[in-house]
Amino acid sequence: MYWKIHPEMLDEIRAGGTPHMPISEQLLVSLMGIATVFLCLIVLALAIMLVSKLIGGLGIGEKKAAAAPAAAAAAPAPAMDEEGMAVVMAAVCEETGLPIDQIRIKNVQELK
Repeated sequence: MYWKIHPEMLDEIRAGGTPHMPISEQLLVSLMGIATVFLCLIVLALAIMLVSKLIGGLGIGEKKAAAAPAAAAAAPAPAMDEEGMAVVMAAVCEETGLPIDQIRIKNVQELK
């Protein structure tokens, strides 16, 4: 498929000027470009969903996912040293605006 050159554009080229595309063709070319981009994005999204369903159906990713929580639960939480406790106390004092002698931290636990 080739684009036909309008007679007006051909006259401009012969006169040494720069040819200008009519606004209707400019809009058509722009819409075709945008449609091509979105069509490619839709096809890519569908391909990703298909591959993820195939991998999930085969059970390839389940073995690693099940092993990770067990390993995390088995590892004991490390005890906090004096320097770590000082950092926590400084952060609490800064946030609450209280002096350090008015607070007492009895236990520090990691939130999950």
